[in-house]
Order: sequence, then C-alpha cells, then structure tokens
Amino acid sequence: MIAKYVLASSIILQLIAAILSLRLIRLTGKRIAWILISGALVLMSVRRIISLYAVLTVASSNPINLEAEVVACIISILMVLGMAGIAPVFYAIKNANNTLKDSERFIKNIFDSIQDGISVLDTDMRILKVNAVMEKWYAHAMPLIGKKCYEAYHGRREPCPICPTRKTLAEKCAAFEEVPMTGPEGKQIGWDNLYTFPLIDDRTGEMIGVIEYVRNISQQKKAQEDLKENEERYRMLFESANDAIFVHDLEAHILDVNQFACERYGYSRQELLAMSVHQIDTVVQAVNVQERISAVKNTGQYLFETEHITREGERIPAYVSSRYIVWKGKPAIMSICRDMTERKHAEELLKKNKDMLEKLVNEKTSELLKAQKELEEANRLSDIGMLAATVAHELRNPLGVIKIAVYNIKEAIKDSTLASHFANIEKKISESGQIINNLFSYSRIKMPHYNKLVCFEIVHECLDNAKQKYSDWNIEVKLSCNCVPGDFFMADRLQIIELYSNIIDNAYQSYPDKQGALEVVGVVDKKNNSFSLTFKDNGMGMDDEELAKIGTPFFTKKTRGVGLGFAVCKQIVKLHEGRLEVKSQKGQGTVVSVILPINRTI
Repeated sequence: MIAKYVLASSIILQLIAAILSLRLIRLTGKRIAWILISGALVLMSVRRIISLYAVLTVASSNPINLEAEVVACIISILMVLGMAGIAPVFYAIKNANNTLKDSERFIKNIFDSIQDGISVLDTDMRILKVNAVMEKWYAHAMPLIGKKCYEAYHGRREPCPICPTRKTLAEKCAAFEEVPMTGPEGKQIGWDNLYTFPLIDDRTGEMIGVIEYVRNISQQKKAQEDLKENEERYRMLFESANDAIFVHDLEAHILDVNQFACERYGYSRQELLAMSVHQIDTVVQAVNVQERISAVKNTGQYLFETEHITREGERIPAYVSSRYIVWKGKPAIMSICRDMTERKHAEELLKKNKDMLEKLVNEKTSELLKAQKELEEANRLSDIGMLAATVAHELRNPLGVIKIAVYNIKEAIKDSTLASHFANIEKKISESGQIINNLFSYSRIKMPHYNKLVCFEIVHECLDNAKQKYSDWNIEVKLSCNCVPGDFFMADRLQIIELYSNIIDNAYQSYPDKQGALEVVGVVDKKNNSFSLTFKDNGMGMDDEELAKIGTPFFTKKTRGVGLGFAVCKQIVKLHEGRLEVKSQKGQGTVVSVILPINRTI
C-alpha cells in the first residue's frame, strides 16, 4: 500500500517539475529547450501512471518495488526543488540584463546628449565608438567606426604632426592641443580644442584605449580675431587722430590718452595717466567736471565747450564730444577734444575783415568794370597791348591778396553759416578774375622775346641775388657745368631770370632751420639741342600728394606767398617749348630739372 502512495507522489512531483520548467520559458526565452525538458518529465510521469494503473487494476503480476519507487520519488522531489530553485537564478539574470540594458541606454543618452564631440579609440588609434555630435560633424566621412582617427577626421594617411592622442598613448596621461577642424576634401573649416584621456582597464591597470574630447572653438576663435582686429583698428584711429582724446573713469581719473594729447598739452603719457580731468581744465571750468560726467551717464553723449590749460600755462579753447563707453569691462567716458584756438582767431579775423573785404571787392570790381569799359572803347588804339598789361598788373596784385585772404579764412573756418558770405565774395572775385582774363587776352606780354643767353651766366646772377636775399642763411651752394665759353641758348632773359629765381627761392625756403645744401648742375647737349639745369636741395621735400599739386595756382607750402611761383615757372618753360621735371621725397629734398632748347627759329 505504501508503495502505491510513493508511486503516486512521484507522478505528482514529476508533473509539478514539468509545469515549473514551462514557467522558465518566460525567464530565459529558451522555448524549445524547456518544452523538451517539460515533455520528458511528462512522459516520465505517464510511464509512472501506467505502472500505477497496472497495480490498481490487479492486472499486473509484477509487484511494486518499494525501494525503487522511494528513490524515484526522491529524484522527483529533487527535480521539483531544482526547478523551483533555478527560477530565482534566472529571474536574477533577467533583472541584471534589464538593468545592464537600462544602464547602457542611460550612458548612451548621456554620451549622445553631450554637445561636444567624443570618440573612443583603441591603442592603434582606431575608432571604436563616437557620439552623435561626431557623426554630425564628420557626416562626410561616415562610417567612422573602424577607421583611424587621422583618416576619418583629417583625411590623412598618417598621424597628425601635432597630436595629443599620440602623447596620451606614449605617456599614459591626459593631453591637450588646439587643432584645425577639417571638412570635406581636407579643407580647414575651423578650430577645435582636443582633450585626450587614457582609457585604463581597472582590473589589470593596462591602457586599453584613448578617449578624445573635442570642443569646437571656431566661433570663439573668430570672435577673438575680430576683437583683436577691432582693437588694432581702434588703436590706430585713436593714435592717428588729429584731436586730443582722453579716456577717464566716472571719478575723472584719466585712463588713456592718444599721442596728440600728449604733444598738445606738453605731458608724457605716464604723467597724464597719473592725473585727473580737473588738472587739465582751467580753475573756472574744473568745477563743472562732475556735472558733465553726470550728463554723459544720463544721456550717453554730451557736447560742450570748455577751456584747457597746458603744462606751460597756455589756455586752449576746446570743443569736447564725450561719450559713455565700457573700458576694459568698467564704465568710462571717452572725450574727443578739438582745439578751437585757430578757429577762434580766424573767427575774430573774419569778423574784423568781412565788411572790409566785401567793400574792397566791390570797389575793385567797380574799378575793373570801369577799366574793361575803357579798354573796350580804346580797342582801336595801336598800343592796346601795353595798356592792357598795365591795367592788369595794377589790378592783379590787390585781387590776388583778396583771393588768398578769403581762401585762407574759408579753409580755417568750415562754418556753414558763413557759406553765403563766402559765396558772395568768391562771386565778386570770380567776376574780377574774368575781367583780368579779358585784359590778358588783348596782350601778348607772356610771349618770349628771344635773345642769345650765355648758358651759366644767368644762374650765377640768380644765385648771387638769392645769397644777398638770404644773407643770414647757411646754405652751401655747389655749381658745375660742362659748358664752355661761347655756349649759349635762345630765350627771354627776363622770363628765364624769373624762372630760375623762383626755383632757387623755393629751394631756400625748403630749409626750416635755414641751413642746408643746394647743388646746381648744368649740361649742354648739342646733339639733342638742349641745355638742362638741375637744382637739387636737401630740404623738407614733398610727399606724393603735395608733388601732384605742385604748379597748381595758389598751392603753396610756404608761410608767405600765394602759390603762383611754380605755376609761372611751368608757363615760362611751356612758352619756351622746354620741359620741367620735379622729383621729391618727404624729408629727403627735391630735384627740379629745366630743359630748354639751345637753338630755335625766331
């Protein structure tokens, strides 16, 4: 009887074990394996059911082996316990896998969310993994995995000359370099900060790769370059300005000045940087400094007139434009100070002379109109040329004085409110000039009267005159000429004297300190029928802009004169069918060459 119960228990336990094996399908995903195991257990239980049925029906003549059935029951028990005990293991494994997948997903999300580029390389510099940013930057080189970093990122066949990754591999330490960012076809498209870190196996301590961290700094680089360029441009404009510029804080302490301010106020830059705005203002104006600073703070910009004082005590009337700025990260004020000394003097001069000039112009215009009428009435006279020349000579000088005075005042005062007055004056002068031109049209006083002139005689005369005129000047004159006694050229003596004298006079006045050297070289070229005379001085010289204007009427660099001398020279040379050549260099001197024909048909 006991054997039957043992056999029944064994059957039940085998079925339970079969059921438990089927539950493991969900945990392991191994459907076929566990179905086979469950089927085997079911078949074993079926076999035991058949044996039990035979015993119960008394059809079987074979008695039940109790010992065997006990062993079988124990085995069934162990099978149930094994199936029950293995399930938590598979549960744990499944949970661990899920946790690992979640961790990998989380890490990947972090990896791809970083807005800088990340690459993981092996020890052969081969790319193992990249984040989304690297895939975006180097989409033209995809796929990146499996390629060498220098191949994928820089289109090279060998490592880059400057490579922090190589340093990390060699020294097992972090490294950094600023490297170019390469786009399609190997063209540089920007700059990167490349940080490299060793990847260490925590079990063995061996380096198994390198992590590259890339931050694109193209915009920062461009901003830095733009800032540097702007700073250089600002400094250039700051220092080249023809007005004094002061930068000061809100307490009026001077922070920066340009070179013009130093020169105009008579202080060194260091001295001005140790001063305040109060110290360059007169006592009367200094009390208004804080009020002006407040006005700039409130409005952003403030215009005012003041009076400054130099180291030597000179008072400077100044027109100041102040603007609120940020200077090296702190609030400050930049003031542009225009020296109004010349303008004030010019305004006073204009005020004194405006009525006088208008009256004088009107008077001279009336006289010229009257003279023109008289000349027209005397047109039938045989001596019209002499009369025209005389009238023109008498009227040209005062008109020239008036014109130059108006020109200088107009250039000194660029004031739109006076434009109508200048226009009226210039109109009268223009009318007068036209009358003079009409007078000149009747005369032939500029046509040369040719005579035989000894080549070097006239220049000797002109130099002697200049020596007497500038007797207190220390000018070394050197003369040389290849001419021989009897060499002459055909020209108008008076005009040639005026020509050479003007050139020599210009040379003398080019020495600001009244000392220098003048070399005069004459060359007679009978083959080319020419006599050339070259005047070479070592005076102030002219720049290209000034040289281009030389010979223009009323253009002059001299403190006195109206600027007609060289224009007359050009006209005389032209009338003599010669050439006038001028070469000059600022600070190096001027070379003037006059080439005239030796012989001509008169």
